[in-house]
Amino acid sequence: MAEKGAKQVSLVGIEDKREITAVLAVNMAGEMLPAQVIYGGSTERCHPTFEFPKDWHITHTPNHWSTEGSMLTYVEKIIKPYVEKVRERMGSGQPALCIFDTFAAHKTQSVQKKLEEIKVKYVVIPPGCTGELQPLDLTVNDYFKRKLKGHFNDWYSDEVERELRGGLNPTTSKANFQLSVIKPLHAGWMVSAFAQTKERVNLIRSGFSKAGLLQTLVDTDISGADTEESSSDEDILEMDTSSPVPPPCSLTLPPCRYPL
Repeated sequence: MAEKGAKQVSLVGIEDKREITAVLAVNMAGEMLPAQVIYGGSTERCHPTFEFPKDWHITHTPNHWSTEGSMLTYVEKIIKPYVEKVRERMGSGQPALCIFDTFAAHKTQSVQKKLEEIKVKYVVIPPGCTGELQPLDLTVNDYFKRKLKGHFNDWYSDEVERELRGGLNPTTSKANFQLSVIKPLHAGWMVSAFAQTKERVNLIRSGFSKAGLLQTLVDTDISGADTEESSSDEDILEMDTSSPVPPPCSLTLPPCRYPL
């Protein structure tokens, strides 16, 4: 903070580049799968003291990036249970398709073999095309990040107001950014942002429409069910979520890194 009219305003924590990775997945029916959250560290001591949803997968890697190992666990703990649940409802022959970013951990033979074992087909978005063909990047990720940032802004504003009411000089006011404080707070913000995003069913489905995938996959009729004619992007955003929806086993998932 600085006095009004100041020509220079120093930024607090600009040198701090701590990040985590959140692996999100959505389907064409407008649903979100449980998240995988990856912290940077070598043991579970790097995890926050926080009770995440029981169906989330919380793990760690040396640099917080998705790895071959973390992706294998993701398939086992997130994708496999989801696909099995859908097939219990729609039949064991229900096809499933995963759309991956062109990310090294996604393309390993072990991950592909794991998907083949549970009868899940996969495709990889060509390099440089994520912004055009990845449904999560087209709608969900931005909304999720804005909600996450909003929670931080609210917290930081409250901290500054509390210090000002305590008589501190506004130019020296600093919030507590220690990891022991921020990590649990951030975990709560992430769970809240996830819940808010999960409620936006039409927003999730519009990502598939914007990527040109919604009608394409519906036309292939991979579920064997009758489908309606396609809707425009505007129609998707206003769509009645109680209307028939595309097959729920069409997933899209990239790893997303978020500041901590």
